[in-house]
Parts: sequence; structure tokens; C-alpha cells
Amino acid sequence: MKFDRKELLGGLMQVMPAAGKDQQKPVLGCVKIESHGGVVFLECTNLEQHLHAEIEQKQKAEFCLLVSVQCLAEILKRSNAEEVELKPEGQILSVTAGSGQFDLPIHESKDFPEMPDVFSKSASAAVDASDLIMAINATTYACAKDVARFSMMGVCVSGANNVLDFVATDGRRLAKVSLQVNQMEGVIEPTVVPAVAWRMLAGATGEVQLFFGKRGMGALLDNGGTMHTLLIDGKFPDYKAVIPNDKGKAWRGFAAAELATAVRQAQVMVDRENMRLNVHLGATGPSGAPIVLGGKSATSGSSQITTVTRGEGKGEVSLNPQFLLEALGSMPAGEEVRFEVRGNGPVTLSAGQVYTLIMPQT
Repeated sequence: MKFDRKELLGGLMQVMPAAGKDQQKPVLGCVKIESHGGVVFLECTNLEQHLHAEIEQKQKAEFCLLVSVQCLAEILKRSNAEEVELKPEGQILSVTAGSGQFDLPIHESKDFPEMPDVFSKSASAAVDASDLIMAINATTYACAKDVARFSMMGVCVSGANNVLDFVATDGRRLAKVSLQVNQMEGVIEPTVVPAVAWRMLAGATGEVQLFFGKRGMGALLDNGGTMHTLLIDGKFPDYKAVIPNDKGKAWRGFAAAELATAVRQAQVMVDRENMRLNVHLGATGPSGAPIVLGGKSATSGSSQITTVTRGEGKGEVSLNPQFLLEALGSMPAGEEVRFEVRGNGPVTLSAGQVYTLIMPQT
């Protein structure tokens, strides 16, 4: 069977993020390549996430192969041939790419786990891929990394009335995005989707259809690809209880990039153990409202970066500079970020549809 090398490689790269890493189960490190009806279907799974892609076949043939996705992808990456030929010979797949000849062992296709029914659903939503990717990038960074907080290792999604909310928290910060979607069927109850699954949709284009069931979420992509993931069990925190109702005792308006530059400068002198970036909002004067960022290290010295912008009120707070930088990086480009402080309460940043809360360092 002959394939366009770049097209086959593109399909492999689309499904490879779901390939398993368990060396005790080599079949999970494989890609299932199946052809019928002039279409080639590629599938990978790690038993929790399952990715499927489709490419056109140059020569109509019926076959089903199971080979190492990593090895096949590396062969295609390192070749500059326009065309590649796959030829099964017993338990060996012969791969010809230009002057290169490679043999890969073929695994038993019957051992490959079946793809779940991604369309078995109780609710669904259709969303522009660009909006979905923005929501993914603006929330997944705030997911918990510690398995002790397993229920927080994903993004909680819920929706009604054509509005889809994405929320992530690790207990010290919170990120939230509200999206207006193209279409919604039913009410999407709070559902925690693993962060790794959301990131598998980062290359989506066009429109993405999301399907929510009791144990899983499915996504149907414009190019015919699909993704299915199991959900995270456990109760997601009541995030609404920690979102402040007030607008803060003081606020400043910034371009995200401008504040991020000042944070990086002040961060040079932040002690790596206590991670305290001191933020002082001074009295507003004729030239504007100052904000002073400072770091102090017992071994290195101190820093003080002053920026004058628009805003009101005075206040002080200490923040983890990395948390602040990640929050600023999630903000939509070209929109002013509203930075609010509340004494010993949470600091919030908001711009457009993106909202972030950071608890102060004590």
C-alpha cells in the first residue's frame, strides 16, 4: 500500500499523543492502521484517552495492521521521500521510504482495545476550535499536578443556554473561561475532563462537537478525527464559593505583556524558597496610578520595578511570581487586564472571557 509520506505522518502525529507508555503492554504503544472503503483509519489509545484520525488511501485495499507508532513515525520523520510503501509480510511490516528499507513487527490486531462509543451522550455542544483552544490554554495550566488532589487534575466543564464554562484550580489559584457556543443540546452537568485530554485537542480547526456521557467525553473534529476520554471521578471543589463578589479595594489596568515584563524583571531577586513577589499599589497622582513590584533574596539582593498605569486605590499583597506570569500568559492578546487586590484576600485578573484568581503568599 502506497501513501503520501507527509499525510501518513500527519495522521500518526494526530493520534500519537494517546499512545500508552506502559512497556508491560506493548500493544498500547501501537497504532492500529485499518483500511476499508478507500479510507485509512488510524487509532491509538492508553485506555483512558483514545484518538482516531482518517486519511485518504491512494490504492484501495482492505487491511488491518498494528505496529509501533513511535517507530513508524520516526521512520517517516527522518525520510525526505514523497511516497512511502507499507507491505505486510507475515508478522513483519516492510516499510519502504525512498532508498530506506525498514522492517517492523506486526502485533495481533485483536489485542487492540475497542474504541468507546463517543456519541453515547446525554448532552452536547458545538464550539469553534479557536475558542476551545483559547479556553484550554487559559485553564489547564491551573490544574493540580499532585495526584493527592486527583479530582483537581482536570478542567471542570458545565453548560446551559449556549454558554460553556471551563474551570481549573489547584487550591491556590483558579482559572475560569465562559464561552458562547454555536449550539448546545441538553444541560451539561459539572464534568471533570483530564487536562491531558483537553490538550489533545490543541490542534483542532473549524468546529468541534463535544459529547458528554456519564463516564466519558467525546470530541468530533472537522477532519473526521475523534477523541474519547474517561472522566475524573471525585467531587470538584465548589469554586463559586471562593470567587469574590466585590471589585477589590484597589485595581490597576494593564496590557498583559507590559505587566509580565515587569514581573520577570522583579523575579530575578525573588527568593526561590518562599517565592514571594511583593506588589505595592501606591496612591494615584496626576501622572497615574503606580504599581511597584519587588523581590528580595538573602543571598542575592533586592529588586524594585515601578510602572505607572491607570487605576484606583492603594494596597499591598505578596504573590507567587510564576503563578502571576502563567495567569498573564493566559489572557487574550490586545485586551486590557484588570488587576484587583483585596488586602489579605485573593487577587483577581480578568480580560474578556478569561478570569483568574490567585491566593496571596502568607
